[in-house]
Amino acid sequence: MNFLVICGQGTTANIATIRPDGTHLRFLTHYQGGDVQALVGSYSPDGRWIVFRLEDHGLSGLYKIRPDGSHMRVILPLSSFKPRFIDWGAKPSETEDEDDEGK
Repeated sequence: MNFLVICGQGTTANIATIRPDGTHLRFLTHYQGGDVQALVGSYSPDGRWIVFRLEDHGLSGLYKIRPDGSHMRVILPLSSFKPRFIDWGAKPSETEDEDDEGK
């Protein structure tokens, strides 16, 4: 899996991926001008999605996008609410019922 990075280009931040060895920097978003920024990305536990906060002219929303940059979708539409952390919750192995141990 590639690392997820937020790359600033002047006054605009965009989501990008990069291999662990530092090669193949790939921008997933391409915002310019500073009024729209993609921030705070996180891979889904299965690696199929990246969720990030989009800031657009003072409003914020949660979006998801495939690691190849395709299929960007709205999770939480733009509003004055600004999510700070993106947490996918506990991994399935961390949520198993203690009563199930040894079965």
